[in-house]
Amino acid sequence: MPILDKFTLEREEYIAEYQTQAKFYRHNATGAKVALLENDDENKVFGVSFRTPVADSTGVPHILEHSVLAGSKKYPTKEPFVDLLKGSLYTFLNAFTYPDRTCYPVASQNSKDFYNLIDVYLDAVFRPLLDEKTFAQEGWHYELKNLEDPLTIKGVVYNEMKGVYSDPENLLVDTLMAGLFPNTSYRHDSGGNPDAIPTLTYEQFKDFHARYYHPSNAYFYFYGNDHSPKRLEKIDEVLQGFTKQPVNSRVSKQAPLKDIAFIQKQFDPGENNQGGYLAKAWLLQESNPLELSILTDLLLGNSEAPLYKALIESELGDDLTPSGFETFGIQPFFMVGLKHVLPSNYSKVSRLIQTTLEEIVSTGFAPEKIEASLNSTEFALRELNTGSQPRGLVLMTEMLKNWVYDRDPLQEIRFEEDFKILKEHLRQNPRYLSNVLKTAVLENPHHVTLELSPQPGLNEHNHKTLEKNLAKQKAAFSNEEIERIQEETAALITHQGKPDTPEAKAKIPKLEKADLEGRVEKIETRINQLSSKQKIFTYILPTNDISYVDLGFDLRHLTSEEYAYLPLLQRALKEFDTATSINAELTTVLDTHTGNFHTNILNTLDTTGELKSYFFVHGKALGPKLSIWLKTVREILTETIYDRPKKITQFLKDETASFEAGFLNGGQSLALSHLRASLDVSEYLDDQVSGVGQFKQLKVWKTNGKIEEIIAKLTQLSQKIFQTEGAVVNLTTTENYAAEQTKQLQDFLADFTQTKNLPTKHGTLNPGSDTAFVVPTKVNYNCLAAPLSLPNIESAAVVLKYLNLDYLWNKIRVIGGAYGTRAGYARLSKIFTIMSYRDPRTVETYTDYERLSEYLQKPLDEEALLQAITGAIGSFDAYRLPHQKGYFAFYNQLIGRTHADLEKTRAGILETSAKDFQEFGRALQEALPAARRASVTNEQGATALGFKTEAI
Repeated sequence: MPILDKFTLEREEYIAEYQTQAKFYRHNATGAKVALLENDDENKVFGVSFRTPVADSTGVPHILEHSVLAGSKKYPTKEPFVDLLKGSLYTFLNAFTYPDRTCYPVASQNSKDFYNLIDVYLDAVFRPLLDEKTFAQEGWHYELKNLEDPLTIKGVVYNEMKGVYSDPENLLVDTLMAGLFPNTSYRHDSGGNPDAIPTLTYEQFKDFHARYYHPSNAYFYFYGNDHSPKRLEKIDEVLQGFTKQPVNSRVSKQAPLKDIAFIQKQFDPGENNQGGYLAKAWLLQESNPLELSILTDLLLGNSEAPLYKALIESELGDDLTPSGFETFGIQPFFMVGLKHVLPSNYSKVSRLIQTTLEEIVSTGFAPEKIEASLNSTEFALRELNTGSQPRGLVLMTEMLKNWVYDRDPLQEIRFEEDFKILKEHLRQNPRYLSNVLKTAVLENPHHVTLELSPQPGLNEHNHKTLEKNLAKQKAAFSNEEIERIQEETAALITHQGKPDTPEAKAKIPKLEKADLEGRVEKIETRINQLSSKQKIFTYILPTNDISYVDLGFDLRHLTSEEYAYLPLLQRALKEFDTATSINAELTTVLDTHTGNFHTNILNTLDTTGELKSYFFVHGKALGPKLSIWLKTVREILTETIYDRPKKITQFLKDETASFEAGFLNGGQSLALSHLRASLDVSEYLDDQVSGVGQFKQLKVWKTNGKIEEIIAKLTQLSQKIFQTEGAVVNLTTTENYAAEQTKQLQDFLADFTQTKNLPTKHGTLNPGSDTAFVVPTKVNYNCLAAPLSLPNIESAAVVLKYLNLDYLWNKIRVIGGAYGTRAGYARLSKIFTIMSYRDPRTVETYTDYERLSEYLQKPLDEEALLQAITGAIGSFDAYRLPHQKGYFAFYNQLIGRTHADLEKTRAGILETSAKDFQEFGRALQEALPAARRASVTNEQGATALGFKTEAI
């Protein structure tokens, strides 16, 4: 039977916004839904998703998301997912658990690899093994290595969610949702509450899969330049043996409530008790996603947005809680609040939110603000700048926002008609959006107020309660039950350490070395040398008539102490007035005519070991409007007035609060920054800007209150930085605009002063000591760094791919129970690093790190080597959007890396041998005695480690 006879074409439509043909089919035998989005994007995407509403907070869909990828009937290795990570050219490979759906997407530019990924994923979701050891490892299990040991609980998802619940902002959002949706599945946490996860049984786990992971409940998605019948053939092949069946997975809406919910909850602030959180949220019954997006921008989109401004300038708190209209579920909701609020001020914040919204509705939004928001939103939708994620993946997640609720799946990605309708509403009634806000929020009785209050010692109390409860449980178990738990613990550890059989490993689809052949794309570079230290680099690429500009101002004449002021300077440029214009006017101009701008600080070494340090201003505009962007940015850089003491005081509060949250939900990044700062000058300067060094300086400024000194320094720094000496510019554009815009950039630079600057000699780096940063967390982040010189640097990517997905994955994640782990190597600064993420262990993890070098010196089989080479080539040949290709070529110019160097690196990856692994191991063995360690942990973890402690 022809493949098209096995499917019914239900709809076909061209999406002009993304030059994509959309086709929707239904599989006749099972009722499975299929979407094909056909275009010329070489980065192909596939996904299969299921509606998975929950009846409790045991985290069963989250645990299943991990577990189905841990062995299937066709691919019975312990973790086919890891096998793919090791040896695929994937551009995306992961899975997501939402409150009401679970998604399994993959992406690749290579067609053979693409279908390999699809084949493994489809067998995983429809025919997983789901044995009890997988449930124990990924979900939860009692652990008892010795009969006399205390009973503990372990599991990858269990530990992940302990980390999530350590962050008060996550707790805040979960609590608001439970209050808004008291009668639906959204009142539960699909990710899992650590208190509830250990109540999930293996039988319930299996039953959830049998109930929801059925083709009749499946949503298949293909995107990209593969338009072959193979897509439908693959689906039909996998679904053989299944028949259509009713699946009760409908997601219910929450009926409107008239009673205002008032919720009080507690969190542990640790040593930094600066107050609690006050937040309010409203549940909407109907909505238009575009209107809600525009309203979020108008209310909260920048420092001059009225709701943001009123809350921040009230000085009742330090920063906003997660705020805005959320549209990921069947019903959107609006939330807003302040953090670090004194409990005595909760009612003031609540009243302020209400009165500010009333004032906004009464006054309405300025027409120029609405136009700016419309234009900036439309610009972003047309550009579809998805960063490191494939465009097809972003479109899939947008489609699912309607598709899984049996609504029009294209509604979220077609936007031209929605803009026309909204603009017509505004033409007829300029107050249209304020009326929407009035109906959706002010006149909406279905809302929640949450007081999330600090309770010092709560984590310690809960930890001791858990220990007591587990001790009681152990005491209540019979001797036979205790022995069984010990035997199961031993059996699980044995299983985790046991390699897959060669027969099972051979079944995983693989690429051959011939499939990896290719060349590094050479992008034409045009260099306009304005002076000995001033260049404009131009790259011609298909950017859809959008021009991208990166302005780099040399920073090497700054002192180390001055680097700490740069984040304040960055914020000031975005939020302060100039001598000519108020900030709101500048923001409106940029949003109306361009893609606005952002800044970052780049500190790196070049290939000769010389420091490269720049203050970058990045922007974008449609070709004809780049001149507007340049004129506005020039005014901002040269005329900003820094004498804003209240604003700077608020900056200090905001940034300090952001770092404190960072220690809780991403402690590995800060700990690694701290370690690298002691080993290399570029890393030290980075830490001064965005790491622990910056955090410490913020706390000093916040305490000493010398705001006038900061103002004077910012004024001085702006004059010192924004000049043409050593300036570099990247222009990524189309041929149509290249010559004209290069001239515009020359004129732009000519307006700045030029001074002969001498690079600053930075002080001697301090190796420091092992450090434990103490925070109120239930998990740990364990990091190590060491200087490392390698005999064959080109092979490092291959060795790291193997190390991360073999030794570290098995020791730290599978056996140790951490949510994540990774080793890295910075080839320019020659620093080796390892980290663990949301890790239940401390000392044992570092012990595992110490054994890395020994492991690398063991014999390596050819199959494992080829897998690691394939994975490294996949990372090296990463897919990039056109403007990303331009910036990547520009960055290589800055650091002195040539096209020949890139070709050499790619060839070196392909030529990596087992000998390179052994040499890496020997070099690491020599380097580890000089390694330094840093953990983000709690008091118990710090005590166990015996490191020098620093309270956060």
